[in-house]
Amino acid sequence: MVIGDWRFSNVSFCMTISLLLHLTFAALVLAPPVDVSGYVRAGDAAYEDFRTRDAIGFYTRAYEADPKSYEVLSRLARAWSDLGRLTLRRTDSSEVYYRRALGYAQELVDAHPDSSSSWFLLALCHGSLTPFKSLTEKLAIAQDVEKNALRSLQIDPNHSMTHVLLGIYYRGVSRLSWLERTIVNGILGREINGTLEDAERHLLEALDLDPNNSFAYFELHWIYRSSERPMDAAEALRKVLACEPTNERELQQHRSAEARLKQIGDPSAPSRRSRE
Repeated sequence: MVIGDWRFSNVSFCMTISLLLHLTFAALVLAPPVDVSGYVRAGDAAYEDFRTRDAIGFYTRAYEADPKSYEVLSRLARAWSDLGRLTLRRTDSSEVYYRRALGYAQELVDAHPDSSSSWFLLALCHGSLTPFKSLTEKLAIAQDVEKNALRSLQIDPNHSMTHVLLGIYYRGVSRLSWLERTIVNGILGREINGTLEDAERHLLEALDLDPNNSFAYFELHWIYRSSERPMDAAEALRKVLACEPTNERELQQHRSAEARLKQIGDPSAPSRRSRE
């Protein structure tokens, strides 16, 4: 066999290929194993340092090495969901981020269906897509969110964040118009029920389970605003501010609570007219 100026016999050519395959195999065998836990720890450190994108980078490298890991899939679903919320109404990428979160959440449920958090994350990530959907699609998603959230509580009735999610869900249902409820009954073939009282009950349950759940306090503020309870709404926002942010999403929520509290002022303070 002649290649350029080089002349190889068939024997030497086969020996060369054999040597290359041997070296490749040896490199694979001798290569150090990927430190999945190390990437997870690095991701957690970035996540707690308010660097969500950096955290996703570390979690993704861990996923490439162990795509079935509960720790990795749950973190990727959560972090991509956070990034979707951080960029919502700020960039067109928000929906893409939420869809990635949903993909990892579905993988999590497929691999770990006995985990309450798996079903919670699936419900959360699917529900996050509602801002980008039509009315009928939103109502169909809502139905799926409730089903998966209730599945989460069947596995673990004490899952605090699932109670928060149901609080958000029932608050949203309570705002449906007569026409929207008719669409649910006619097109989806079922009744959709929920009141502000249901929402408050789940949020208070979440706080009984986790008194430092800032998400529950923030959602309670909306319940109290809708119920015309301004002092309770302001107190709920103060409770949010009393919780130390542990990630970028919570930091955003902290800033929102601070801004809203400044807008409403102190409802317990007497007005100028009453002082006069």
